[in-house]
Amino acid sequence: MLFTKSRRVRNRVALALRMAANSLHHADNYLGEFFRRIARRLSKPQAITATAHKLARIVFHLLSTKVQRERIHEVRRNRLTNGLNFG
Repeated sequence: MLFTKSRRVRNRVALALRMAANSLHHADNYLGEFFRRIARRLSKPQAITATAHKLARIVFHLLSTKVQRERIHEVRRNRLTNGLNFG
């Protein structure tokens, strides 16, 4: 690990993703669970950065493949309710 602090960023998209990630603290979904898990393990600033990175990957996937995200959530929810956790 080279740096322990988050870099100052002037990119508007990065700033928006960080704000969105910070708002997931109380969210009752898998992104909120991810944020809280990372915040417990590391620290809150690192959790914000990691969650913003995950959000960026989701946005890029949506823009590049045009797959509906609701379908992915539905499949994941069905796996969790049936006790099958494949990722």
